Amino acid sequence: MAISTFNREASVPARTLVAVLAGAALLPRHDMATPLVQFLDYWRSRSDDDVPHRNTLDPCDLAPLLAHLLMWDVLDDGRYRVRLAGTALCNAAGRELTGLPADQFPWQDTATLCAQFDQVRDRGTLLYVERLLPRDRKPPQRCQHLVTPWRQDTSIRYLLGIIVFI
Repeated sequence: MAISTFNREASVPARTLVAVLAGAALLPRHDMATPLVQFLDYWRSRSDDDVPHRNTLDPCDLAPLLAHLLMWDVLDDGRYRVRLAGTALCNAAGRELTGLPADQFPWQDTATLCAQFDQVRDRGTLLYVERLLPRDRKPPQRCQHLVTPWRQDTSIRYLLGIIVFI
C-alpha cells in the first residue's frame, strides 16, 4: 500500500485559508480542533500572561498530543530548525523531520512560514493557521497549525507547535 505524502512541489500549491497572529484570548477557539484547544490551554497554564519558560514544559503532560507536536529551535542567526517532530507528522511527510531547517520544510511556502515564525519570536504572540496541503496522488489535505513561543532565559529560543489534519 502506497503512502500518500505531502508534496510542496505538487501541481496544486499549499493554500492558506486562515492565518491569525494574536494573543491567546483572541484566537478562534471555536474553530480549532480539540487537540489545538488542549495545547492552547496547556500553553496558557504555563504562561502567567507572559511567554512561558522552556523549563515549565513537561512532555508527560502532553502525551496524547506528542505525535502531532513540532518543536523548532530559534537559531542565533534568526533561522529555524526542527528540534523534535512527532511521528504523525513524520509519517505524513514521508520522512524524518528532526534536524530539518525551515527553508526545507516540505508542506508550504517557506518564506511565509519563516515570516510568521519571526512574528511569533519577535512579538511573543501565537500563530494559528488553517491550510490546504498538497499530497501525492490524492486531493489536498486540510490542516490546522498552532505555534507557541517558549523562552530560554529572557529571549524566545523555541517555538512549539501542533499540527492536526482534519
